Amino acid sequence: MIVFFGQPGAGKTTQGKMLAASQGWCWISAGQLLRGTDDPEIRKFIESGELVPYEKVCKLVGGALDDCSGVEHVIIDGFARRIEQASWLIEKGANYNRKIELIIVVNIPKQELIKRLMLRGRKDDIKQIIKNRLDIYEKQTYPVLDYFEKQNVKIAYIDGSGTQEQVHERIMEEVKKCKLA
Repeated sequence: MIVFFGQPGAGKTTQGKMLAASQGWCWISAGQLLRGTDDPEIRKFIESGELVPYEKVCKLVGGALDDCSGVEHVIIDGFARRIEQASWLIEKGANYNRKIELIIVVNIPKQELIKRLMLRGRKDDIKQIIKNRLDIYEKQTYPVLDYFEKQNVKIAYIDGSGTQEQVHERIMEEVKKCKLA
């Protein structure tokens, strides 16, 4: 498994999809799984703006991993946002014949992220809301990355600046270093 991390607007989803498409791998998005579920209990959490309990998210991700059983590598986007999820991914990955081989963290300077997000034009892309989302990301993500590091999982920090193709080339260099492509 390759797990993608990155601030909102850093391009991790775009890059994860590009990598999956270029290599014929599975791409799993926790957000997409949550938005696409028919589970009424999960829908209640989402509609109320509350966090979905991690057990339910893990179950969805596990089902998606089952669906990718015939594919050599899986890219996971937006999952392991808390230490419980990171622990689950390491411990239960073996149940799906998977282990985390690489974590890719796409980094972009905060000011560039704010500009990117404000240009998207979504109604929640207001400067203060964006800053709050970035702060939440940092508070939630750094402990998870520390946890993975303590578990001896390889983490590659990628400069997310430049064109999509330039960022993709940087990611491919790391993937090739790990002998995954």
